[in-house]
Amino acid sequence: MKKLILLMLIASTLLSSCKKSKDAKIEGKKEVVETKQVGNTTEYTVNSSSVVEWKAFHALRTVPRYGIVPVKSGTVTLTNDQLTAGKFVLDISNLKLDIASVGNDEKDHADLSGHLKSKDFFNIEEFPIASFEITQINTTKTGEKYSHQLSGNLSIKDITKNITFLVNMMLDTDQVSIISETFTIDRTIFNLTYNVEGAEGVVKDYAVSKDIDFTIKLSATK
Repeated sequence: MKKLILLMLIASTLLSSCKKSKDAKIEGKKEVVETKQVGNTTEYTVNSSSVVEWKAFHALRTVPRYGIVPVKSGTVTLTNDQLTAGKFVLDISNLKLDIASVGNDEKDHADLSGHLKSKDFFNIEEFPIASFEITQINTTKTGEKYSHQLSGNLSIKDITKNITFLVNMMLDTDQVSIISETFTIDRTIFNLTYNVEGAEGVVKDYAVSKDIDFTIKLSATK
């Protein structure tokens, strides 16, 4: 009986790891159109506590590795308490791997942290930052789980694509917070091609999923 319960727990964990988040809609780079805002416009500065949570996987979205990318700087603009613009810079050179995702093994943590920052992946010596700038904002229907659908230009390794995902925006006196759904992008679009699952010559046991999951967690103050 105990063995059966253990097997069920292991199966549940594997299925949870494999469950895919919603794919972000990805298109070519779009122009940021600046429109004259009528009313009370306020610019908020993104706080240093803001992060983008990331999760990557081995083949078939198993063995998840996860952590955060700090938001280095940014602004969010509201007009008449409605979101009208936003942009922020990600500190890729300071990308962090959660040690719990490698079984709290300090050597594995150091090795993988270094590998993610190397030329095989983000190549932080040449590309220390990434960026995102909103190009389109749509409010969702009343009662929906998320308040807005955002589209914006995401730049990683000097490659820019327009992505679309859902967020919740909350305004509280002098602070605004924006928290996104967890969405998935194909890393190969941004020339992150190391050991991609299914690629010719990649050994199965060392294959890495093309999926990266992101969750944006921003707060900004006047």
